[in-house]
Amino acid sequence: MDKLIFDSIQLAGITYNGPIEVQLSQYLDGGPNGVAIVLVTYEEGYPDLLSKVTLNMAGVGSFPAEGCVFVKDYSEGAGTVKAFVDKGWMKPTGRTVKSGWVTVPELKLTGELAELVKAGAR
Repeated sequence: MDKLIFDSIQLAGITYNGPIEVQLSQYLDGGPNGVAIVLVTYEEGYPDLLSKVTLNMAGVGSFPAEGCVFVKDYSEGAGTVKAFVDKGWMKPTGRTVKSGWVTVPELKLTGELAELVKAGAR
């Protein structure tokens, strides 16, 4: 297992058809738990950013717990939490952080996604 793929995903009421790849990286100032996740589509034959999944909250002094991330589940990212929870890749922790006008949920990485992060696939 080296790639996680959505066959389709619904974000902000729009259904996007896949394959949609989950790609991992690391926030430079996010501390040891600063996992960055994006969704990439190949609709036009080349990689194109569909959506940022995670948010770096280091700038407001908030860092996710070990094995967790802050998820953008508002605006164009609405539906992200449901999609990742339904796949078994994340689980809500109940913790939230305020950022401007929005409340950002923290989610624990689970299943195949947690395994990829633990293996250092970034």
